[in-house]
Amino acid sequence: MKIIITGAGMLGTKLAKELINAKYDVVVIEKSMEQVQRLSSQLDCLILNDEGNRREALLQAGLEQADFFIAVTESDEVNMISCGLVKSLHPSTVTIARVRSLEYSVLENLEGPFLGGIDHILNPDLEAARSILRAVEYGATSDILSFDFSAVQIRNLVITESSAFLGRSIKDMRDTLDLEFLVAVLLHNNHYIIPTGTTSIHEGDTLYLIGPGETLEKIFEKAGKQKPSISRVVIVGGGKIGNH
Repeated sequence: MKIIITGAGMLGTKLAKELINAKYDVVVIEKSMEQVQRLSSQLDCLILNDEGNRREALLQAGLEQADFFIAVTESDEVNMISCGLVKSLHPSTVTIARVRSLEYSVLENLEGPFLGGIDHILNPDLEAARSILRAVEYGATSDILSFDFSAVQIRNLVITESSAFLGRSIKDMRDTLDLEFLVAVLLHNNHYIIPTGTTSIHEGDTLYLIGPGETLEKIFEKAGKQKPSISRVVIVGGGKIGNH
């Protein structure tokens, strides 16, 4: 899989390192020669001293073979224009743009490519605010992974000695609840296993559940894990994250 990243700041560099370590074919486009020289000894990939919103740079980076194009420069406009140009040159490449402006990033709620070719918009401030909101709403009862345009969540349920599911099998748990959900993975004694209906649930196990948020909330209530009751919240800091 080939991935082109334009913008080698802190985020772009971190992304490139992680993707290279995962054995992906990565090309980085960075306009700062000083940054290119610094990264040449850190990244085991092709680094072009150019701009991602230039056709020649994209073709030199191998756009025709690229599966993903990620624009994370410091400019929202450059990121959006770059993705639009990529889509016009090679429509099958999936485009991702970091956009900090709330005026632009609210368009993430639209389905399909928008703004002339951006498949996914990421606003780091908005994502941070959402993570904080989930932590406030659910407390420390569970980690939560939500999916865009879907009510489906992934949550982890830790089995305690007072859990209603302790000593039961996965099938017994499902029959008792009579709800639509999936136990995707079970963590037992630091080992991840794919459970079957006969798999037993022990104290200290962690169940990774997939299902609609309302369904998972009922499961947590049955397990004795209630959402915290919140009446007042104090926010220190009125910056972008605080406002979101």
